[in-house]
Amino acid sequence: MANPSFPAFEEIPYGDPCQLFLLLASHLDMPVFFDSAMAHETLSRYSYIAADPFYQIILQEAETNPLEEVRNRLAQFKLDTHPDLPPFQGGVAGILSYDLAFYLENLPQNQPKALNFPELSIGFYDTVFAFDHALKKAWIISTGFPKRIEEHRLKRAQERLTFFKQALDYEVPLPKKQSLSLDWHPDSDRQTYENNVQKIIDHIYQGTFCQANMTQRWSAQTPHDFDPIALYMEMRKKNAAPFGGFFQFNDSYVLSASPERFLKMTEDQVETRPIKGTIKRAADQQQDKMLAENLEKSEKDRAENIMICDLLRNDLSKVCTDDSIDVPDLCKIESYATVHHLTSVVTGTLRPDKTALDLFQACFPGGSITGAPKIKACEVIAKLEPARREPFYGSLAWLGFNGNMDSNLLIRTVIAHNQTLALQTGGGIVADSNPAQEYEEMILKAKAFFDLTTPDKKKGSA
Repeated sequence: MANPSFPAFEEIPYGDPCQLFLLLASHLDMPVFFDSAMAHETLSRYSYIAADPFYQIILQEAETNPLEEVRNRLAQFKLDTHPDLPPFQGGVAGILSYDLAFYLENLPQNQPKALNFPELSIGFYDTVFAFDHALKKAWIISTGFPKRIEEHRLKRAQERLTFFKQALDYEVPLPKKQSLSLDWHPDSDRQTYENNVQKIIDHIYQGTFCQANMTQRWSAQTPHDFDPIALYMEMRKKNAAPFGGFFQFNDSYVLSASPERFLKMTEDQVETRPIKGTIKRAADQQQDKMLAENLEKSEKDRAENIMICDLLRNDLSKVCTDDSIDVPDLCKIESYATVHHLTSVVTGTLRPDKTALDLFQACFPGGSITGAPKIKACEVIAKLEPARREPFYGSLAWLGFNGNMDSNLLIRTVIAHNQTLALQTGGGIVADSNPAQEYEEMILKAKAFFDLTTPDKKKGSA
């Protein structure tokens, strides 16, 4: 459109977004929930829910970079940002798998695809429910796309507002009560994992890279009456996260309790929040405080974090203005249900000739889940890990019709598909890493999920 305008919107009663999510997920296709479940003044300010996209792109084994199809299609739909509403006011949302890296870089592809998950699974959502947890307000926002003639767009926007308002009157279904006792199986045994960690350490001493991220996948068969939404509700209750979310397409479900933002862009301001450094929490308050202080002082963990900050500064420099890149927070403690993390913040200002997709492509895959230098780390990861990462360590993201973007890294995430539940955890390896300790840290990150799904069994044995 030559003269883009605002979306239509109506304020609705503020309440628990989970109720609305349960309602839409039970009635409409391709529901997506950007869920700021952890209470935090800034990190968890907004939540968004959308469903029934007017267009979808699901690409697997594409011949060209799938992001180009997104770019071309997204360019057809432009709207200004309404200044009094939350940043996501309609746009693209869904999963961008780690395996997109194979289209962006020349990486070995010798691993099998155990999950057969698409590289790209997104919908174009014309209508969004937005929640501002700071103001305790909520809205339905409707763009009227895919209509692009202004009169027709506004007419459809009003029709969609009416449609979704009527949905608010549906009876909210209750998630099935289920008591899961799953038998989790790792894709490699402990000795193999520790041997691979040692191989990464050897590469570091040989000068291949300074750091690399080694992971392990777990899988379990689910009962025939398994309810992914019920599991997600338990996840968000027991392990609330600022960048969690749920996405369903066809018979696949992505359930994420991610503590890590990948990339956020509001107007031209960019933020990324790398996590490197993890330690368990303790029930005793004094001991818990001591553990957090030990993590904050850990030379190894701080070195890991600083290396990834440097990598992200370099990635941002490809698309951000000179001298705008800054690190306002370096190696700060963030605490979650089962672990403390060491988190930093890197910011920048996007160049006028660049878009959110340019930013995403410049930084993908995330440095904190690959290593530094990134490409060398990716090459070794692709040879050591027994299967492709597929959606794990990719991103649940939205890219707005107004140019804004926010995205997480798919860590602390489970995938449900074909009566199988899959989980992948790992950690960054540096020169002074201890293979046995790295294995224990990998188990620690999976503990919250094992506790939810194997309540009567010993967790994480391999």
